[in-house]
Amino acid sequence: MKATLRVSSVVVLQLIAFCSPANALTFPFTESFTTDAANWQGERAGDVVIHHLTGGADGGGYISIDPDLRRPAIDFAGTNGTTVFRANSTGSLGSGGAFIGNWLDAGVSRMQAYVKHDFPTSIEMFVRAVDHPLNSPAVAFFASAVVPPVTNMENGPWQLVNFEISPDNDTPAPGTYFSILDNVGNVQIGARIFGTTSTQLVNFSIDEVSIVPEPSMVIMILGTVLGTLPSRRRRISS
Repeated sequence: MKATLRVSSVVVLQLIAFCSPANALTFPFTESFTTDAANWQGERAGDVVIHHLTGGADGGGYISIDPDLRRPAIDFAGTNGTTVFRANSTGSLGSGGAFIGNWLDAGVSRMQAYVKHDFPTSIEMFVRAVDHPLNSPAVAFFASAVVPPVTNMENGPWQLVNFEISPDNDTPAPGTYFSILDNVGNVQIGARIFGTTSTQLVNFSIDEVSIVPEPSMVIMILGTVLGTLPSRRRRISS
């Protein structure tokens, strides 16, 4: 039993050492909005979002757009779309700065979030990483699938959305992948919609925002650690 605990401890420590760079970035990390909005803001600096204690993707907290700050669907039309939420901005350190830092050194290759909306049609979502300081160049990563609308924002289903963080999926805005991800200072989540002139005010909710390692990375680390176990046993036996 003690040997098993020691092995588990080694695996955990190896994971932490591999995934944690020497800066403010926390990796892997999930923002669950358990107790409050974690200083996340709306599209404009200073905007306030609404925190809900229950009803999130995990049954707990989540955030949504302040009803007074909702924008018409037409504002999300076009190539660039519009930011909905910001993790960090001037004077506000969202999630304690967990998303700020060097994504390249950390090996961030995927971001994900649970979302729901009542746009008139399905939408494309993006994550925009902005260089430090705020309003410097940025790069956007669009989700792998569109997100359909729900008819009931309170009880409608959540959808998991994945964003591949790689040079093959970046949309310069106007930065470049390598010049931005080595010093991410602001993370934004937004949406774009095509072929609509609707002025309907739209609602948007988000939960469980994560930067996570790919399963292959975890398997590689575990394999490296476990591969040392036979030699450890031989040394103990001898």
